[in-house]
Formats: sequence, structure tokens, C-alpha cells
Amino acid sequence: CGDELLVCSPAGVQARLDVLVNCGIPPGRSCGRVVRRCPAILFARDPKEMGSVIEALGGFFSRKELLAIVQAVPEVLLKNIDELEEKYEYIFFHMCIEGDEFKDCMNWATMSLEDIMDRHEFLLKTGRYTTPDPKHPQKKMDNPRLWQILDSNDDNFAIQVAGVTREEWNVYKAYSEQLSSRSGKELPYERVKPRSAGNVKQTSAGLFDASQSVSI
Repeated sequence: CGDELLVCSPAGVQARLDVLVNCGIPPGRSCGRVVRRCPAILFARDPKEMGSVIEALGGFFSRKELLAIVQAVPEVLLKNIDELEEKYEYIFFHMCIEGDEFKDCMNWATMSLEDIMDRHEFLLKTGRYTTPDPKHPQKKMDNPRLWQILDSNDDNFAIQVAGVTREEWNVYKAYSEQLSSRSGKELPYERVKPRSAGNVKQTSAGLFDASQSVSI
């Protein structure tokens, strides 16, 4: 990490810090905390690409939610936009989990879509997860929170979240992997069209402007 940072120019580091500030993270200590969580954001990606990630996520999350997500999981700025969109789409449309739960979950951006699906489908089969009825959105389900589903290690997920043994969870994962290798599908679930720019909770307009530079 130190060697990569040495070959990055001061202007390059500043440009990446500007991305954080333009996202709403106060310069100084707040930016420092984000960098300590993920030092690679200072050198591992072009700042314009990082800004594009913020703009894309701004179509799914409110400004407040997006700020909390970047502060908690700054690695999200280094991820592939299409993969992030697919995972968001699955969690939002298929698991019916709202955007405010994403900010409390550390692993949604880094866990593979297949692993997210495995955990969700396993909870459905064990009766620990009930898909909310879109006709009665006011009826709250007693489902585990997103962070409980994705942030738990395998032991805790199996025993505490799914209510089974670790061995049963291992058997299910092996079976799911077999099915996945045989299917050969490009995307392992039926795609739902993401919300259009006119229907998002808050667009990303004004969130990122590469021409703005903020010194810290």
C-alpha cells in the first residue's frame, strides 16, 4: 500500500480526496477516518471513475444514505458499477430491503451476488425470511436485518440467523454451487429494471463535480 502511494502524485491524492468531500464527507478528520478504513482509495482508482460510482449510486440512495455508505464501506468506490447495481437490484427488488439498511451493512458491496443469493434463498427455505407483500407494504415482516444476513460469518449465519447447524449450511452451499455450475446463465436471477432517473428517491445531480477542488 505504501509503495503504490509513493508513485501517486500529490495532485492525484488530492483529486481522490475531493471525491470524498464532494460526496459530503467533511474535510479533515472525517476524510481521514474514511482513508484509514480503506487506504487504497488514495491511489487504486481514477478519481473520475470514483465519481462515476457515486453518481450511479446516487440514483439508488438518498444523499444521506450514500454519505453513510461511503463512510462505512469506502471500498464501494473501487467496485465495478454494474456489479454494484446488480447486487443493489437483487437486495432491493427481490429481498424487498429498503435503502436505509444498506448503510448499516458492511459486506453488501464486497460479497459476491451468488453468496448474497445463497444466504437469502437459504433463509427462505428455512422459514427465517418472509418476502414482504407489495400489496401491503405497511405490514412489517420479522425478518433479519441486512447486516445480520450478510455481515455474519458462516457459523453465526447458520446457527443464529438461519437456526440450523453449520453442516446443514455447508451442504446447501455445496448443492447451490453444483446447480450454479450447470446452469450457465449470465445472471443468476431474473433482472428487474432499476428505477428510472425520474423515480429515484434523489438524483445524484450536484453530488460530484470533478471541476471542484477542495483543499484539506
